Amino acid sequence: MNNDKTYTLAHGGYALTQDNPERLGIAGTVPHSAFLMLLELMNGLALDKAAIVGDNDLSSVGRQNKLQPKYSKVWDAVCFAHATLAAYQQATAEREARLLAVPTLHDGATAVAIEDVETRQWWRSLSLGDRNEVMAEITKGGEEAATKYSRLSIALMRSPTPLPLERETEFFRGAWAQAARVANPGEAVTIDREKEAAQWAVRGLAQLVGILHGLTGWSRAALLAFLVADPKRIGAAAALGYGKFDVARAQQAQQQTDGRIPALA
Repeated sequence: MNNDKTYTLAHGGYALTQDNPERLGIAGTVPHSAFLMLLELMNGLALDKAAIVGDNDLSSVGRQNKLQPKYSKVWDAVCFAHATLAAYQQATAEREARLLAVPTLHDGATAVAIEDVETRQWWRSLSLGDRNEVMAEITKGGEEAATKYSRLSIALMRSPTPLPLERETEFFRGAWAQAARVANPGEAVTIDREKEAAQWAVRGLAQLVGILHGLTGWSRAALLAFLVADPKRIGAAAALGYGKFDVARAQQAQQQTDGRIPALA
């Protein structure tokens, strides 16, 4: 069974294929809506372009004068879509950080602090082989073992000094994360869904941007010049594949064009 969904533009023979958002359970999410918004605008642009190009009363210059503002409007929408997606991903990251945060010790929690110290001393007293056995048990035991050893994970994660081995720190950070997800399955599933929605939109927007380059005829250099012309657009540069040096060079080139002396680092 094919679980993909094909999206087509009104003119130009452009089409793209994505995982079916209904099957993934992400239909109606912010990332899905951002993708559909841009797709709709590009459909409108394709129709407008066909009408303008087919207007024999317009010269080639006249056609470009009508098309370029429309091109700019949709490229602006690309920037807006990426800004929306970035804000969504940031919110998801903060939500996940709260879920996976190791409980902090409150003032006066002396008994818990002592228990933490004793737990860490016990861990450090074990031989490397014994520590490996405990970690193997957690690995093989899945959710049940992660829950069983969650107190150990918390104590070790709250350690003011490094564990005997760096890999142990990484291991127990992962074990605690698994235990936190098991303790809050609804929140964990929501976060996973939000991540999947964002990844779906990232793939979809990348395809739309590729199509839009062809639809508008804008080169990557032209698009970068457009981005740096407005501070509100620069935030989308990284998502569109431009590095910091690309942006800096384009900004300096634009300053020189505007008759200003570029600032030197």
